[in-house]
Amino acid sequence: MEGGALAMDIQGIRDGALFAMHNMQDIWSVRFTCLLVCQPAIFVDSKRDGTGAAHGRKGFRMKRAELDRRIANGETLDDIVPALMDDGADITSYDDLKRFAIEKIESDELYLAEHVLKACLDVADYYGYDYSMGTLEKPTAIDGVEDLIDYVED
Repeated sequence: MEGGALAMDIQGIRDGALFAMHNMQDIWSVRFTCLLVCQPAIFVDSKRDGTGAAHGRKGFRMKRAELDRRIANGETLDDIVPALMDDGADITSYDDLKRFAIEKIESDELYLAEHVLKACLDVADYYGYDYSMGTLEKPTAIDGVEDLIDYVED
């Protein structure tokens, strides 16, 4: 092999190494993003034992008319929220949100724990929060039955 051919082979190896390094950075960024977004969803699924409706607003069974009827019958937040949670509504209790924050502290995900704990300063029994969103969504206190309108179908 002559000097020129050897130099081209070395350059090819260098280019390949740079290409591989660039791809590894892409893979790392995808894995890190998944840690930020997927882990909260895994936490939620673990609390439901893998059974439960998909998280998000799809799959709701309670209609607005049923919510209005239940409110008219004098049902309280504590009566209505469990049914919405069973339907897969993005509603969580204060205790579950606090446990989630503690789990994140223990796994050194302090940014997410801080995000959730800041929302808990607005004390309520229930919060609207999609765990799969991580820090992209702020837990919102649900103060009364009128706040449940966002969690039912029209």
